[in-house]
Amino acid sequence: MKVIADDISADSLADIGKVLSDPTVRSVAAILQAVRAHLGMDIAFVSEFVGEQRYFRYVDSRQEQTLLRVGEARPLDDDYCLRVVEGRLPQLIVDTARVPEAMALPMTTIAPIGSHLSVPIRLRNGRVYGTFCCFSFYPDLTLTRRDLHFMRAFADVAAHQIDQELEANTLRNEKADRIAAALAQNQPAMVYQPMIALEGRARVVGLECLARFELGSDDNTRRGPALWFSEAAEVGKGSALELQAIRNGLRALASMRLSTRPCARCANKARASRSMTRAPAMQAWRTSSTSRRSSSSST
Repeated sequence: MKVIADDISADSLADIGKVLSDPTVRSVAAILQAVRAHLGMDIAFVSEFVGEQRYFRYVDSRQEQTLLRVGEARPLDDDYCLRVVEGRLPQLIVDTARVPEAMALPMTTIAPIGSHLSVPIRLRNGRVYGTFCCFSFYPDLTLTRRDLHFMRAFADVAAHQIDQELEANTLRNEKADRIAAALAQNQPAMVYQPMIALEGRARVVGLECLARFELGSDDNTRRGPALWFSEAAEVGKGSALELQAIRNGLRALASMRLSTRPCARCANKARASRSMTRAPAMQAWRTSSTSRRSSSSST
């Protein structure tokens, strides 16, 4: 990832390089903390615009405070963020007392806000995610455009991290939806592969239950069982899908007149699950297999 260096002074680039050289500054939360500390501000936050609300996704402060909380939502019209994005307030305010529109906002006196820095966070697709902000309780007349360039550069870094997080969440949600659909449609279907002993007279000595996912989509059909079970494990549904596969396999075996033993490969967690050993299909197979052994031994 590259930080755009247009209009950034050598001093600003040196400041940015100094912060980025710290190997712990990789997450959005760590970036926010580093920027707030470097600029000597009291509170810093990353907000996300959702409809007519802004949500505080990350918050960092010099000391314990109750003014802003992660996850809290507030109306966009009531504060600085939207006004900065729309150009109604400057991105750098050294002293809010000199900006009438800032003084008209209730938060300016409630916080209080003496100095304020805010820049938009633009994602890769051009969408404004929200803002990267920090402020101090008292005016800081030492703040300059160099500090604003510093903020803009790190807003780009934060945007890169947020893009990655959003993409990861999208992929996880897609996987979760696929697995939920498979469970709802009682997948996987099962096919049975005979295991044949070749010594002496060839004979069937067992059956292997093989999972096949049939969800009606070409993309889903091309996805092998290993990928389905791997994704199920990623979204916390690994045991549920494996147990459903085992139940489906045993359900059909219970009606087969075979004295062979079924074989199903599954994870240790699924094998240890009580819901597997107590499943109706397992009980039915045990009963039917016991009956078949009793019948064959009496003849």
